[in-house]
Amino acid sequence: MWCRARFRPATKTIQRTVLRQKRVIWVTSGLPSDTQEKNRAIAILGLPDTTSPEKVRKENLLALKSVDDADSPVEYIVSVAMLTEGWDVKNVFQIVPHSNRAFESKLLISQVLGRGLRIPNGLIPPVKVVVNNHERFTDTIGKLYKEVLEIENHISWGYDLRRVKYAFPLFNLEYEEEQYSVESKTKKAKKPTINVLRQQAETQTQTTTFVQSGVVRYDVTVDGNIPIDEAARQIKLFLKEKDEELSNIWTINKIEKFVRDTIKRLLGQEFDYISAENLATFKQAFGPMFRELGKEVPRMKLKAGALNKIEISSMPRQSFSEDTLKSHGALFYPPQFLDSLSGTERAIIEKYITARTTITPETVLPETQYILDHFYPQEENKFISSLSAIYVTSNPEIGFTKSLFNETNIFESFIKSPDKGFYSIPYSFKPTEIGSTHVKRASFNPDFFLLKKKSKDILVVEIKQDNDLVQENRAKLRDAKEHFDNLNAELEKAGEGWRYYFYFLSPTDYVSFMAAVNDGLYKTFNSELMMGLSIDQ
Repeated sequence: MWCRARFRPATKTIQRTVLRQKRVIWVTSGLPSDTQEKNRAIAILGLPDTTSPEKVRKENLLALKSVDDADSPVEYIVSVAMLTEGWDVKNVFQIVPHSNRAFESKLLISQVLGRGLRIPNGLIPPVKVVVNNHERFTDTIGKLYKEVLEIENHISWGYDLRRVKYAFPLFNLEYEEEQYSVESKTKKAKKPTINVLRQQAETQTQTTTFVQSGVVRYDVTVDGNIPIDEAARQIKLFLKEKDEELSNIWTINKIEKFVRDTIKRLLGQEFDYISAENLATFKQAFGPMFRELGKEVPRMKLKAGALNKIEISSMPRQSFSEDTLKSHGALFYPPQFLDSLSGTERAIIEKYITARTTITPETVLPETQYILDHFYPQEENKFISSLSAIYVTSNPEIGFTKSLFNETNIFESFIKSPDKGFYSIPYSFKPTEIGSTHVKRASFNPDFFLLKKKSKDILVVEIKQDNDLVQENRAKLRDAKEHFDNLNAELEKAGEGWRYYFYFLSPTDYVSFMAAVNDGLYKTFNSELMMGLSIDQ
């Protein structure tokens, strides 16, 4: 682990020679006993042959006692587990874990961050501690970080056996690939074409709200940004591997100018770096220039196959954190919800349910007020779902769920589907509306399944923002319609009475959608969002 352990007043001057010699020290309990390992360690340390490593080691141990002094030249310490216990260092501004072992438990991370978060004498807050880690460790460390500052309690919800009377079966289709055509290129592209780039930044600010400590904001360095001159060299090597003649035409200077000009044109400003995602886009843009002519390339698509019956009881349980509930989302629950929770979960939810009737505006904390405003208890006869509760995250979903509970007389039952892993619909789309790009395949899970009153008609709803007319949504609507047309045909062949109807809805459409369902006109209903997405398809 490396830690930057210096705060030096600007008035203090230290000889440069001393800084060069003592700016970095290494600390260890001892040198390896094995001769080969010991020689390897000495070589890594770069010690002169005339220098005794054991003497340097002891001197460094003594230096630890004075690294917090203003006249100490030490800025970096290389060691193992120095920030865990037994060393009361105050001037830590940067922590670099060499492996995820340094953050593999809440105890370790609390010890390490606890030392780094101490504010040295003479500094006025805010003071930042920078933690550098490999991108592979980011999710794990981020989760542990939140758990350390405040234990991140999760509340689960899902299928409830006691509500089995509201369960209904779902049907999906299995898909397999089949070839539908063969493409053969007759000429190469003359130049790379890029019409869309992702926004990029050097840092991202993350915010977490905690009950006791309030709002905590911290900057996270974006991994994968590459200096543009280095990106140009990477593209040059990429071209050289693919086509020597093309790489001779595209010099590094020419590539760099192309990258800078394209970024400025599409992102509206100049950058000295490029994100890894955008670099991949540039490399892909050169692809049509060196593809082999006359080569037949099979084009594949997914073909709908056999029926697949899905029971709601197989739905994986979902969860949300107490921390998440303080900033967004809403919880809809029946009177039995508390009985479906474990002891810890029940205590969390019960605390807020009680607070809704006992707390006063003068004493409520802002983050608690959000939760209280977004708890929606429902009467038992209104909660017509086989789920123990329903938690939704976005404002459009909150609005639609409210509409559902206001119109329970027109539905037999409904569920909120998980975002992934339960009922997926495949679709394919071109990431850009302009220019020729490869087709991308993906799948999505619709948000709601609604069973119409006294029928076997299931209304499948995907919720979006108003005017969300992006290319990807056009593809989702197109392929979902085809999916459910095929599904209904297979259900009819199998003698099943169930039928599916698919909708894209945004807040503008909620009232008209509910009216269409109530009046029996839902089979031909088209929302404003659906009509907008269907244009030019």
